[in-house]
Amino acid sequence: MSRIRKFFTILKMGLKGAWTHRSMGFASIISIFTTLLILALVIVISVSANSVVVDMHTKVDEVEIFISSNATDKEIEDLKKDIENTGNVKDIKYRSSEEALELMKKSWGDNADILEGVDVLPASYVVRLNDINSVDEFVKEFKGYAGVDDINYYQDIVGKVSRIKSIVQTGGLAITLLLLLVSIFIISNTIKLTVYARAKEISVMKHVGATNHMIRGPFIIEGFIFGLIGSLLAYVVAIKGYEYIYENYSQELYNVVSSYMINPSILYDNLRNIFLALGIGMGVVGSTFSMRKYLKV
Repeated sequence: MSRIRKFFTILKMGLKGAWTHRSMGFASIISIFTTLLILALVIVISVSANSVVVDMHTKVDEVEIFISSNATDKEIEDLKKDIENTGNVKDIKYRSSEEALELMKKSWGDNADILEGVDVLPASYVVRLNDINSVDEFVKEFKGYAGVDDINYYQDIVGKVSRIKSIVQTGGLAITLLLLLVSIFIISNTIKLTVYARAKEISVMKHVGATNHMIRGPFIIEGFIFGLIGSLLAYVVAIKGYEYIYENYSQELYNVVSSYMINPSILYDNLRNIFLALGIGMGVVGSTFSMRKYLKV
């Protein structure tokens, strides 16, 4: 039998087997569907949480260095040069005393009248850093610097945001890996039940001289079909579900954490590829390993 003819024979047997044993295959599809749907939930939560944390991170990357009232022009200029030379500065802006007072009045709103008696606020350099995690080293370098009166930055928030980001990334990865292991175990056992129910069919095929390749092939085709159906169903439900949540609750999330949910379009390609690879992979690999003992001579 030629290879092409053998391939189409195996394909035909696989398609026929998938239809004939669709009730057992339905169990595999549901297992793959459920597993991938849970995985989608973990991925979306991890990606969204990480996006929120990163967005918060960019909102607290400012360090304000207040200039002493008796600082000389040379000290002020030298301070700016040394700040720029640290290599960790995204941008630096000089804020005059007048600008500082106007900014404070705006932030106080209706209570700005209290500031009418305030004549002078210290001028400052507002510095945005490339790496906010090194803010402590940056502040330590300029504490007590000539011409520097004080340094203000979101020390507690920066520390908390950095820790949350680390927890989200590590926790998301750990949960995803754990879920994958559990998924493989569930799918493998589901397919084992399917193969066990057809043990007699496999035994008959071996007795009539069918090779292991000819016996295994149709089962792999079936695993491929069930994995494909399960992954596509999970993908559609996951995307449509997330689109609904995004359209109806993204603004509410922004009101709470000042950050929007990630756009669904970002998930389309990546989630589809992940689902197809895992769904088909679990179906094929599960079919292959689950019937090994039935192929032994």
